[in-house]
Amino acid sequence: MSEQYMSTAVSGEQAAYAQQKLEALLARSATDLEFRKRLLTEPRAALAEFSGKAIPASVNVVFIENSGGATIVLPDPIDAAGELSSEELEAVAGGTTSSCLSVIASILAVYNAIF
Repeated sequence: MSEQYMSTAVSGEQAAYAQQKLEALLARSATDLEFRKRLLTEPRAALAEFSGKAIPASVNVVFIENSGGATIVLPDPIDAAGELSSEELEAVAGGTTSSCLSVIASILAVYNAIF
């Protein structure tokens, strides 16, 4: 995930708006089969059409069909010999921002950028 999104603060109002737009997108994907097909094959174009905004090139978006099992997204790989950023050090040292909350804030920031 880009540092740009990691440092973007998301208000409760922005998060609620992003959640609302995501729910509308998912609802449409369940009923509009052509739109669903575009999400799977041309996610940038489908999102741009849905949101009315161009999707930043730095945002990689992939939609997948529900296979009935669990889909677990692995974290970005890191260099085990490398140094941690100050944010990462703070998270693992019990700082004010937990890793989980940072990830959630990052995801909401990406949704906000898209919607």
